[in-house]
Amino acid sequence: MKNKKLIFLISTLAFSLTACTTTSVNTSTKTTNKINTVKSTIKPANHFIEPDLYKLNKNELPEVVRFDRYTLVSTAPLNSQKYLLDQLVHLNLNIKRNYSVETGLKMLLKNSGFSLCQATVPDVRTLYSHPLPKIHYKFGPMRLRNAVQMLAGNAYQASVNDVSREICFHRRLTTK
Repeated sequence: MKNKKLIFLISTLAFSLTACTTTSVNTSTKTTNKINTVKSTIKPANHFIEPDLYKLNKNELPEVVRFDRYTLVSTAPLNSQKYLLDQLVHLNLNIKRNYSVETGLKMLLKNSGFSLCQATVPDVRTLYSHPLPKIHYKFGPMRLRNAVQMLAGNAYQASVNDVSREICFHRRLTTK
């Protein structure tokens, strides 16, 4: 008889404890849902990526990781990937057609990340309208900064707008 009373007491106690736990789980779920909705309305603040790729010292050794069993590779970007004017370009135009300097420059800048600015000054319109010399129909590989200056010639100076990624030309005050 004592065993039955003891079993009844233990089972009643266990039942009452589990009933309390179930109730508290439901309230905590409701609280969690309220917290999640509040968190989703708060936008995280923007921050700059550190370390800044363009502020690093050029003499620092790049990070190297093992890529394969016997291969180590650098994780740093190439200079031509960081500084677009340092990329290697080449030009190979159809020799049977006639091109203007403007067309040659546009073909050169294609897929480079840069575009040619509009000719707003008469001097630049004159440059763009000149026929492209046949010697410039095929060249490269060459750095983009050198190729752009070569196509324009020594009478013009190239400038670049890093924000809009446009390359423009200005008449030199003195030519050599």
